[in-house]
Amino acid sequence: MEEDPTMAPPQRAWHRKYVRNHLEISRLLDDLQNDPAMEHAEDLGDWVETLSTLVSFHPTTRSDIELEVRQEMGLA
Repeated sequence: MEEDPTMAPPQRAWHRKYVRNHLEISRLLDDLQNDPAMEHAEDLGDWVETLSTLVSFHPTTRSDIELEVRQEMGLA
């Protein structure tokens, strides 16, 4: 397992998982928010929008790891 003592936690694999999960959660929330069925779901729509906003304020890890995972997921 590749470790980098300058990162917390030091395992590079954890940071890759963090980025992958964050991107997937964001994608899922966008999918819900943009679904035409949400047009008449005010409370649920507000809840999904709030979660999406909160998730957008995530701390980022190293930019090289972010780019690497984005490329693997076809997002870069």
